[in-house]
Amino acid sequence: MTDRQLMFVWLVAVAAASGPGCKRGRQLPEQAPGGAPEQAREGARPPGAAGDPVARGDGFVITVAEVQSRINAQPPVVRGQWASLDKKKELVTDLVNFELLAGEAFRRGYDRGPDGVPLMKQQMIAKLVQQDVDAKAKTDDIPAADIERYYEEHARDYNRPDQIQVSQILIKDRARAARVAAKARALPKADAQAFHDLVRRTSEDQDSKAGGGEVGPFDRSSGVLPEAVVRAAFALTGIGEISEPIPTEAGFRILRLTARLAGYSRPLSDVTPQIRQHLVAAARAKALADFVAGLRARHPVAVDEGNLAKVTIDTTVSSNQAIEPRRRRASTRGVPRL
Repeated sequence: MTDRQLMFVWLVAVAAASGPGCKRGRQLPEQAPGGAPEQAREGARPPGAAGDPVARGDGFVITVAEVQSRINAQPPVVRGQWASLDKKKELVTDLVNFELLAGEAFRRGYDRGPDGVPLMKQQMIAKLVQQDVDAKAKTDDIPAADIERYYEEHARDYNRPDQIQVSQILIKDRARAARVAAKARALPKADAQAFHDLVRRTSEDQDSKAGGGEVGPFDRSSGVLPEAVVRAAFALTGIGEISEPIPTEAGFRILRLTARLAGYSRPLSDVTPQIRQHLVAAARAKALADFVAGLRARHPVAVDEGNLAKVTIDTTVSSNQAIEPRRRRASTRGVPRL
């Protein structure tokens, strides 16, 4: 999942745990007695800029404080990803979509469970998505032609030729390259670290020496190295084997075989269930996106970018930071992937 999709799932999860978030004229309570709407109180808004509206929709207002609390409830390393105005706008879009879905679920009578107990927002949304979105998505019978077309378009995901991985030393002078190659062959074959140390001491390739000269994995048709070097690499047979210096335009390359990766070819019949599952998920995602787009068309939302710019991010590390990721993972269990 993308960072934004993860954020949206997280928003669904924390909506109930954090209590009523966005202010509503026609409030959809997280757990209101009898499911009756509450009236939002203007006096309950945070004072100053924190109470300024960032977005207004059909019966709800999202404030500066709301956006800040959603961001600052995450670990500092995650908060920084939402520092730009564009990323904050994406967050507001997800907050708005969440409220629009909750509002539509309420209008359609999904605010109560079978036993009459009022449902929280994310539970209402789950019912809405299951009964009014997923149920209408055409996922029962994915055409075989669609599966075959996907397989052909993503052939590289299911078929791979033999690959190889090497470490290299690049030296421009032939005589020096021969001396370094002799030193490399004197090293224990199993000691990859010793060769990496030799790379850092001797190689003249600044791009690869910091990483111990590692190159690959690559196949015979790869252009990552000159053709002559690729041929020499595939001629190596044992892990740790050292090549003779190979002349190239950039200088003489000395290779050490690091790994061989066997290729594979997965026929369509083997991956059909996997592809079908992917296409079903894509169909449901599109159905949900279309459904939300319809809600936004019927219930316009105004976003105030000036107020959104007032959102401040707390980058300090709290004492609870170490346990927060575990809490967040636990809070997403059973949450619908919207």
